[in-house]
Amino acid sequence: MLIGLSLILILTACGQSETNGMLDIEDVQVEDLQDGAHPYVGDANKNRELIMRLPGNRNFQGMEISGHHLIVQYGLQEDSAISEEQFRMFWLHEDRLEQLLVHNAAALLLFTGNAEQVTLQLNEDVRKHFLVLQREGLTSWLGVEPAVFLEDPAMWEEAVLDGLVGNKAAREQFLQQYPIVTE
Repeated sequence: MLIGLSLILILTACGQSETNGMLDIEDVQVEDLQDGAHPYVGDANKNRELIMRLPGNRNFQGMEISGHHLIVQYGLQEDSAISEEQFRMFWLHEDRLEQLLVHNAAALLLFTGNAEQVTLQLNEDVRKHFLVLQREGLTSWLGVEPAVFLEDPAMWEEAVLDGLVGNKAAREQFLQQYPIVTE
């Protein structure tokens, strides 16, 4: 019994040390997003609470609010417990950047009542990656109004997770219209 419990603790600790407590897409529950939903993009505290419920939360560097436009910056903090290698694996391995930015932009637009546009920026040492997404474009693509996601948790999984983030062909088509720009 003691050996089994020790093994569980070791495996759990190893899994957490890989990302140092950073949330990934599969860690995020729609109920947490619904709980973090708020009506005004101008409420910086509520924005921050919602951002901290999203993947990449430990790499959140800051945000700016301009009217109904929210700009969120992610990057590796100088004093972070996350190594540069962990940062790159989390954000840049295969098509992770696409999945993470689309997921987080969708969550911020759909669960922040009057947000009209979200810009997500990932800062690397020598490059920056940007995704600019407007609510109108997202809801038109999904074919679902934002209020539905507050009332029907299954719709988040169906339309966003399965229909866009987890569907490579759909995501690539979406990103042709709303590309991630690298500078």
